[in-house]
Amino acid sequence: MKVFISYSWDSEAHKSWVLHLANSLIQNGIDVLLDQYELRLGRNLNHFMESSIIEADKIITVFTENYKLKSETRDGGIGYEYSMISNELYKSQINNTKVIPILRAGSPELSIPIFMSSFLWLDMRDDSQFESALENLIREIYGELQLKKPALGNKPILSSTVQTGNFSGFNWKNKAPKYIESFDFDNLQNELFKDFNDEIWIGKKQGGLFELQNDNEENAVKYHHINYNNENMADYATSVEVKLIKGQIAKSSCGLILCFNKASKTYYSFTISNTRQCNFWLKTNEGYKPILSERTKLIEPNDFNKLGCIINKGKIHLFINDNLFRVVDENTLKMGDAGIIAMSLGQFAFDNLSFFAK
Repeated sequence: MKVFISYSWDSEAHKSWVLHLANSLIQNGIDVLLDQYELRLGRNLNHFMESSIIEADKIITVFTENYKLKSETRDGGIGYEYSMISNELYKSQINNTKVIPILRAGSPELSIPIFMSSFLWLDMRDDSQFESALENLIREIYGELQLKKPALGNKPILSSTVQTGNFSGFNWKNKAPKYIESFDFDNLQNELFKDFNDEIWIGKKQGGLFELQNDNEENAVKYHHINYNNENMADYATSVEVKLIKGQIAKSSCGLILCFNKASKTYYSFTISNTRQCNFWLKTNEGYKPILSERTKLIEPNDFNKLGCIINKGKIHLFINDNLFRVVDENTLKMGDAGIIAMSLGQFAFDNLSFFAK
């Protein structure tokens, strides 16, 4: 890799700085074409500049106020040199990769020639930051930038989305001819939702609701499922009203479970949180597989929200407050129970858990 350095002889101190820059580049495997190395008495200055600009893979321009003055007035060697560099830039203004501008002294307005004022430049005015700037310059020369664009991945499996709709259109409560069962918790006699305290969770019927509360275990999960003897859940629709009563804990969520397999404790879960986060995931013995996770304005924080789910022809229809939220193309489970679920710290309330035949 050959690099030509274009600079003006402003002072002995400036010439020494340019020489130090050239030596540093050479120490990093870059062959530098510099007048201080090459020119001797009797050599043709114009020929050196012309051949160097043609031969070089990269051209570094070291901007100072004197450089701008001489280049724009075409004064002396810099004026001649800059006219050739400008010609290189005219050929590739949009995709320039050969000329690397450096600002060594002065402000951009006073030191960068007008023609090059729109090009990105490297700031090397602060000597205390020389090593850092040098690394950036070396990376630019070699084309090995610190931030690389990642490899293009594969197209994800996307769920179908329907923005409008109503649960009643799927034979929900007001149209279902085969109403099965509802646990409204007002006068609940079912032993499944009895009061209990298992050191992590407290469950109780209170104020017409069934409440679950966990103040100790951050990653605790509690579910109650209604046994339908492994019937095909595609024949049923499920709905429950849920509420996160306390706090804005990010991990806290509650909602529906369905296709619950008691033996393997495998199930789908459709949950919401007070941060308007909605999650749909599959739990197996191997862990949790997130299928859908996003925020939605359909959720009303600190209030009851009606969640619903219907499985139909391998697609799972998810409803929030009677609005069709998403249609997920997922058919891992077909058989099992359904019920309610609460996760992480917090207090949760459930009402009107219902099951209907489609």
